[in-house]
Amino acid sequence: MLKIDGLTYKFGKKAAVDCLSFEFTNGVYGLLGPNGSGKTTLIKLINGLLTPTSGSLTVCGGAPGVETKKVVAYLPDSN
Repeated sequence: MLKIDGLTYKFGKKAAVDCLSFEFTNGVYGLLGPNGSGKTTLIKLINGLLTPTSGSLTVCGGAPGVETKKVVAYLPDSN
């Protein structure tokens, strides 16, 4: 369902997500970590709200976009 390979996202020179790789096939997962560890950035990358600096990310075999929004949702607590 979700495959991430060498995913990196940088805000200027600071890496919010740095060379992350994993694969989830099915189930329910959560992200845990301290403030500033890249959880929200990763969620925004998965939803296609941000574009990776490098690496690849697929949701159900495709790049994040209109079709993947059918299986992945993001509801922020503020705009």
